[in-house]
Amino acid sequence: METAEQRARMFVAIFFLAATAAFLIYRRVSVADRLVSMDEILREEAGDDLKALSEPAKAKLIPQLISSLKSREPAVRFHAARTLGMLGPAAGAAIPVLLMMLNDTGMNSTVGVTAADAFARIAPDPVPRLMAALKDKDLETRRNVACALADLGPRAGAAVPLLTELTKDADPELRQCSRRALGAIVPAGRK
Repeated sequence: METAEQRARMFVAIFFLAATAAFLIYRRVSVADRLVSMDEILREEAGDDLKALSEPAKAKLIPQLISSLKSREPAVRFHAARTLGMLGPAAGAAIPVLLMMLNDTGMNSTVGVTAADAFARIAPDPVPRLMAALKDKDLETRRNVACALADLGPRAGAAVPLLTELTKDADPELRQCSRRALGAIVPAGRK
């Protein structure tokens, strides 16, 4: 007959083995997969792992993250674009796909804004390409790019005339994004 102490020891041993197995399985999932996971905890832990990786190891993640930009899931595209933006200029191979995503309406267009922001962080001189996208016939692209230009702040000074013109657009959301961008590019004291 088992005593309560024996049952407790057996429970602890089984729990330890199960936790170890779960950890080993978890570690087999790549950092790139965890970075675009739907699970917020996995993403946060993967973000910590990403910070600890060497530059060559980060570079190996880029092709997988670019592949994730083509996912059917908007959340996966969003997190892939965000992560590529965090990698900065090293993720230059993602530029063509990010540009195709400027009109992505996933997650209420958050994906397109994130793609534009990632492009702005990766491209060596993003302003000319973003200015060209401000003239795109697609309304969603213009909205997303105006929001991304706000994040560039004064670096996007060349876009002021186009953004000023867009503050008169018929679309209220585009007007709002353009005004926000102008406020970030030209601080209140300099207007």
